[in-house]
Amino acid sequence: MVKTTKIVLMVFLCSIAMASSAQDLVYTPSKHVSGQILGDISEYNISVNTSTTKAVTYKWKTIENTFKSDWDCSLCDYGGCYPSVPDSGKMIRINMTDAQAGTTGFFKINFLSSITSGVGVLRIYVYDSANYSGGDTISFTMELEQGASVKNEKVLPLKILPNPANNAVNFTTLAVNTSMTLCDLQGRILKEKFMPTTGNQQLTVADLPSGVYFLKLNSSGVIRQSKLIVRH
Repeated sequence: MVKTTKIVLMVFLCSIAMASSAQDLVYTPSKHVSGQILGDISEYNISVNTSTTKAVTYKWKTIENTFKSDWDCSLCDYGGCYPSVPDSGKMIRINMTDAQAGTTGFFKINFLSSITSGVGVLRIYVYDSANYSGGDTISFTMELEQGASVKNEKVLPLKILPNPANNAVNFTTLAVNTSMTLCDLQGRILKEKFMPTTGNQQLTVADLPSGVYFLKLNSSGVIRQSKLIVRH
C-alpha cells in the first residue's frame, strides 16, 4: 500500500512539473510564416499572446538566420525596432490592463531592398520571461525569386548624418527636381518635400517618435534611400 502511494505521488508530481513547463502561447497567423520579398518594402508579422489573460514580459533569442547578406532588413518587436536582426531581445512588459485591452507581443520583419535571389530562414525562440522552457520556436521563411531584384537595381545608397539622430539629419541632393519621402515601417508617408536644386539639405526629425524610418530620394526614377534611426 505504501509503495503504491509513492508511485501515485511520483506520477502526480511529474504531471505538475510537466504542466508548469508546458507553453501557453498563441501565435497569429501562426508560428511559421512564409513569403516573398517584393517591392521596396515587404513586411511580415507574427503576433504572440498568452492563452489566458495575464501580465507578461516576452523575451526571445535568434537561433538561426540564413538571410542573404545583402537583404536589407530590420526587425521590430513590442519594444522597439532594430536596424538588423540581433541575437536576442526583450519586449516591453504587458500589464494586466493592456492585456485585457488586447495588447499582444509581436515580431515584424521589414525588407527594404534585396539583390541576391534565394531562400532565407530566420528562426527565433520566444518565451515568457517567467517560463523559459515553455517557449516556442517561430520562423520566417523568405524567398527572393530569380530576377525579382531588377526593380531595385536603381536603388542607390543615401548618406545621411547623423544616424541615429534626435533633432535633424543632413543629406545631399545630386540632381535637380528631387522628391523626398520619409516613411515608417508600415510604409506610411510621414514627410514629403520637393527640392528643385542640388546641394545640402536638412530634415527635422525632432517631432518623430524614436524608431526606424526610411528616407528616400527620387530623381527621374533613380532612387537613393537609407534607413534612418531616430533615437531621443
